[in-house]
Amino acid sequence: MQSDWTDRGGNLNARRMTAAPFFDPVQASNEAAFETCVFLSIRVLAGLEFCGDLYGTRMNHDVLVECAAELERHAGAVIHLDGNPGTDAAELGQSWFQRLASAGKKPLEIAYESLHAAAYLGLDGGTTSALMLGSAAFAMRVLSLEHGARLN
Repeated sequence: MQSDWTDRGGNLNARRMTAAPFFDPVQASNEAAFETCVFLSIRVLAGLEFCGDLYGTRMNHDVLVECAAELERHAGAVIHLDGNPGTDAAELGQSWFQRLASAGKKPLEIAYESLHAAAYLGLDGGTTSALMLGSAAFAMRVLSLEHGARLN
């Protein structure tokens, strides 16, 4: 009798016993970097949203700008991995941000939603994931300008 783990001759089929046909350490490293980028960016947004009220402190404008730059860098890498190296992630993100802002969404909301969409799509989302990272980056730049204006 043939099972899923044996071939027609009754021999053990090792290929069917593995979860994936092969392990790619570069892909695993890329996925870890992507997930870390999204996770830390969400933490920065949470800090912006909650820490000022909880601890009486204000987030430094530079932190938002640096985080936005890192998001854009990661978006560019995702686009490159997707095979579209000539595509401008920052431009795509700005366009998507403006579309959502014109529908009445606030920058913080756009940043959160974009990061959650990127996390859901992952690296497999390719250029769409990069667009979401770019949108979150642009939202962070807008938030840094708003935040800077409140401090002055």
